[in-house]
Amino acid sequence: MKRLPILVLALPALALAAGDPPLYMTVLREPAPPSPLLVSEGGPYDPPIHMTVLSGRGGDRPVRRSPSTGWRFDYAAGLGYRRDRLEWNVGLADGPDVLTEAKWRDLDTFQISGEAHVVTPARITFQAQAAYGWVLGGNHRRSDYLEDGRRGEFSRTTADADGGHFLDLSGGVGYRFQPREGKVRPYIEPLAGYTYREYTLDADNFRQAVATDGLTPPEGPLGSAKYRYRGKWHGPWAGLRLGIEGERWQVFGQGAYHFLWYRAEGRWKSLADAQRDVRFRHEADGRGITAEVGGSYQIWRALSLRLAVNFHHWQTDGHGDDITTSGGGGKIKSRLNEVRWRTLGGTLNLSYDF
Repeated sequence: MKRLPILVLALPALALAAGDPPLYMTVLREPAPPSPLLVSEGGPYDPPIHMTVLSGRGGDRPVRRSPSTGWRFDYAAGLGYRRDRLEWNVGLADGPDVLTEAKWRDLDTFQISGEAHVVTPARITFQAQAAYGWVLGGNHRRSDYLEDGRRGEFSRTTADADGGHFLDLSGGVGYRFQPREGKVRPYIEPLAGYTYREYTLDADNFRQAVATDGLTPPEGPLGSAKYRYRGKWHGPWAGLRLGIEGERWQVFGQGAYHFLWYRAEGRWKSLADAQRDVRFRHEADGRGITAEVGGSYQIWRALSLRLAVNFHHWQTDGHGDDITTSGGGGKIKSRLNEVRWRTLGGTLNLSYDF
């Protein structure tokens, strides 16, 4: 026990001699290999004390467990911006091939998002994503035609699309192939899962831009006309995730192909002077692709900042139905030619990895 006071008194001198960075001491009670400094004054029955002096700022080193053993959980939440574009058109079997076409363009959306990624000891992976967004602004245009090939436009209306929201949900399971371990670790994950996405789009402040006597209201504002369109996409998907991990950083990319079912409904309310509701439904099968690339950097212990850019392009197969119901109860069935939905956005997340 006499050695401990001597060691305690010696620590300030060692720190002053070493300067910056500070010195770290490991004391062993067992015999050890030769070390830079040996302090011993014991008797034959008292084992020597070995002291190893290490330099460096060990307390600032990143704390990140190797993903090769045990479970790994990665949770992220953040904010994002996206721009959406939606188009659909319908036609008649006996012409015109495009009777009505509607476009929602430059939909600026603010969103919040969260995701989770889990790797099990058997390298089975699970992932889940969710996002909710509010449409801040955009514009809407609808055109009607009398002839094939979008000729003979007899009506066109424009409106503001500054209302509505988006909801995105997705989950999947896969397996992680990691060719090697070390400070830099590449990996590949084949994945499969299911997705559900929906949107509700509102339009108001309608204006008649192209008018035809006897068929449309005159050019100008359309008073209290309002329009709401709500669509749902859902179906299975298969994809691939690639990534490279370092001690404090990660870059990744993921792509998927989707098999989709599309259902939507729309409602025109108090259109011009008709003072009646017009409702319609859309039904079709579809397909699409999604892609995401991004990276993260560990800023403190298990916390990382993650930046990602994502894109998707979904469309129907061109064999859908449009069923329109007027205020008087009459129904008209048309051919839904196509629905196309494209999104480009980015997110900044705070990720917790343990």
